[in-house]
Amino acid sequence: MGARDDAFGRLGLARLISIIHPANTRSQSVARKLGMVMERRVLNPGLGQEVDVGATDRPS
Repeated sequence: MGARDDAFGRLGLARLISIIHPANTRSQSVARKLGMVMERRVLNPGLGQEVDVGATDRPS
């Protein structure tokens, strides 16, 4: 959670995203704990595989 807080605080970012392979359940769990919500599944052309894209916005 420190990296997320640093991104929102010191770096001033408004939104963070995650790009995770659908079979990587451990990374999906970490993303959820960080407040990420999976928004869509897209094709990653570099991998030739679908990935899940999640995001979380800076708290108000």
